[in-house]
Amino acid sequence: MSYKVLRLLQVDYLEGTLASKEATISQMQQSHDEMLRKIAHVTEGQAVSWQQQKTDIEEQYSHLVAELHTRQKVCRQHLLNLRRIPVTACLSEA
Repeated sequence: MSYKVLRLLQVDYLEGTLASKEATISQMQQSHDEMLRKIAHVTEGQAVSWQQQKTDIEEQYSHLVAELHTRQKVCRQHLLNLRRIPVTACLSEA
């Protein structure tokens, strides 16, 4: 074979290899982009879930604080009522 024919075969081979590599890179880029979209979707969903959990916990906390204040008022009222009972009345019942 002549030098020109060998050179054309080399060029054809290199062009084919380059085209194959470009196709592979393109497929990898598309795959990467798709994976990033999926990760973004999952992350957004997780953020929404965490926000809802945060809201639920804050709401539960508010209810617990309100219940604690209510119990505190009741206990304070009971304590005030106990202080109004004369000590002698407690001793005479015994």
